[in-house]
Amino acid sequence: MVMERVRDDELRGILLEEVVRREQEALQSDEPQAARRVAHALKGTLGLAGEREASESFARVERRIAAGDPEALADLRGAITGVRALLEQGAPLPSSSWPEPPHDLVPSTMASEEASHYLAAVHDRLSRIDAVLGGEAPPELSVREIYREVHTIKGAALATGDEVMAWFCHGLEERLRLLTNAEEFTRALEEVEAHRGILAEVATAPAHALSTLRIRTVIPLRPSQAPLAPLPLPPRRPLLDSQRESEARELTDASVRVSSALLDSLFERATQLSQLRSRLVSGSDELSTRHSRLAEYAAELREALRLIGPPKPWGAPARALKLIEGCADGLGAAAEDVRSVAVDVREISARIARDGEALTSSVHSLRTSDAATLFERLIASGQSEARHQGKSIEFLQVGGDVRIDRKLIEGLVEPLRQVIRNSVVHGIESAEEREVAGKRPQGTVVIRAWLDAGTLHFTIEDDGRGVDLDAVRERALAGRIAIAEEVSAMSEHEVLDLLFFPGFSLRDAPDLMAGRGVGLDLAHAAVERLGGTIHLRSEHGRGLQTTLGFPAEGTLVRVVWLRSGGQSFALTVRATGRVLLAEQVAGTAALSTLLRRASTPQSSKYAIEVVPLVFGVEPAFVGVDEVGTIEDVAVRPIPPLARSVGPYSAAVAFGDELRLVLDPMRLAQFASLRRAHSQSLRPRE
Repeated sequence: MVMERVRDDELRGILLEEVVRREQEALQSDEPQAARRVAHALKGTLGLAGEREASESFARVERRIAAGDPEALADLRGAITGVRALLEQGAPLPSSSWPEPPHDLVPSTMASEEASHYLAAVHDRLSRIDAVLGGEAPPELSVREIYREVHTIKGAALATGDEVMAWFCHGLEERLRLLTNAEEFTRALEEVEAHRGILAEVATAPAHALSTLRIRTVIPLRPSQAPLAPLPLPPRRPLLDSQRESEARELTDASVRVSSALLDSLFERATQLSQLRSRLVSGSDELSTRHSRLAEYAAELREALRLIGPPKPWGAPARALKLIEGCADGLGAAAEDVRSVAVDVREISARIARDGEALTSSVHSLRTSDAATLFERLIASGQSEARHQGKSIEFLQVGGDVRIDRKLIEGLVEPLRQVIRNSVVHGIESAEEREVAGKRPQGTVVIRAWLDAGTLHFTIEDDGRGVDLDAVRERALAGRIAIAEEVSAMSEHEVLDLLFFPGFSLRDAPDLMAGRGVGLDLAHAAVERLGGTIHLRSEHGRGLQTTLGFPAEGTLVRVVWLRSGGQSFALTVRATGRVLLAEQVAGTAALSTLLRRASTPQSSKYAIEVVPLVFGVEPAFVGVDEVGTIEDVAVRPIPPLARSVGPYSAAVAFGDELRLVLDPMRLAQFASLRRAHSQSLRPRE
């Protein structure tokens, strides 16, 4: 023991001399090459001394210097000073155990175009990892396949300067290397399943991923002091490789990668083409009206000539009559020309309508995909999780034909996957528990998707144990998340929202797979990044329902145009009921009044019935000045603040104007509340 201490002291002395020498070099020169040499030397020295984390820290600084980061030199000097101070004090150098992030690890920055290609490549690899986790291949083969995908992601991260992803993938690689038997391979797959959410979060939101990992770390798969050895990799995997190569050839022959920005531009132009067609129709109608009026003028002039009769010495001059007759002929010819132009315009508008609809449909199909493709990935992940948990679960899907923007699909995978995982791990009971509770042994998870008012909705519902609200309140108090007065005043909805708190868990003894309090936190963060909302509804002992809503950008929605208070709004045809005269529906509030766009109550010509199509919300009538045409329009999302100030769900670019799409559920609620308030103010007889 004494000899070891002496050796440690000698080693620290040698390290200190090297660090001091390199510190002088770093201070004497501002040249990037000199700084890079210093970082490279210290990386090697600390690595040989067994100070792995410090070595990797200088490796990151070295890569930043090579990439031209202007702040890297200052960080290098600061890192050297920090290491020197610790060595002089005899204190240990920083050390962490993966997946606890190193103290100096921060997200990197990269060019937007480079980031776009990089993220697309990472998501492709994550999809392949999902396919392996949901497949039936032997655990050993699955682990080796995942190892390759993780290694590929790490290489892409190093090439683009994503230090957080490179660090995380390197640590995950190490977890997959020293495996010798079936039990270890199976356990490794379980760990990959547990880390899958963090891996996606690192790609999308590295800062949030780091903060999540620093709150809670995962139990190691094996002792950290186990020796490292390379994973034996076979030269070829016939089944997996042949399928991959076939898919690659098919992609090369039949597919072309098109940027989402180009698709957005095409879709926007197709939509504007449809709007231009509407203007042409309006112009054609105006020309028809002018033709009728010109024809009437010509007829009146000819009738005047007939009444005047032939020229007489005492009557109208012959020249004047000739001019009038010429005007009549000219008006008639002009009327015929206008009629001909009106016919041509209407034919052109009809052709534009056909071509525009075909173009819009084609572009829409390019940028959208059926929800069923998303459901397949989610169900495969859920089934894999169920097998690891030893549970029998039936997964059902509803709304697989709903079209979803391809840009949104990849962002939806992770939050929906985390919610399903929460249902499988925490919600569905074991077969024995279910039988005691009077349930059938097999659990059920239902995934639904539907589109309404420019919002894409998902619900994930299980028939498990639900949430014990009292247990949530107790854990919130024990964890000092809230004080007793706050907890007692919380509604059911507010109590359930505590489950999204980072690190919050109801398990007393978290294991590798669950109880770390990061699943719903990751889902909530991903939903917020997509501009969506997530809500929980629980019935203790009966199950949990999670509802997510996302703005469906670029989706074609059939709307009817309404006008009130000088403003135009869109309401989906699905949410439009009867249209009556306002006088037929007593107490109908004008839309402009409900939206507070008018300082005084306004009268309306029509009353339109708004049908929310949501259970528990009754239809209501709203007053409008005009009910316009029905059109298929492309909706685009609006900021959460805009949604919060009124019953709006999306927006439509109409020429140079941005028109709002009304949210039928909130609009019906507004109208019902207004009606109830008006009735309460009426004097009682």
